[in-house]
Amino acid sequence: MKTEIPKDIKVEPYFIRQSHIKSLFDINKNIVIEWRKRGLVNPVKIGKSVLYDRKEIVDLLNRYRVRPIVSNDGTE
Repeated sequence: MKTEIPKDIKVEPYFIRQSHIKSLFDINKNIVIEWRKRGLVNPVKIGKSVLYDRKEIVDLLNRYRVRPIVSNDGTE
């Protein structure tokens, strides 16, 4: 028996690529690079890809934005 995710539920990856940050969160990747230099985010490097924890990015954006980003489960 195969278990599938219902089509109406949006599933987000736990880690996102640095190159996808601009399209997902409408910010410049240089902001995230600056956060990395300050030690606010900890990227994971796998091969040539730099991956960031999606939850860390959302938490930092909520700290600096007026309108918070709501996660999938409806919490802020």
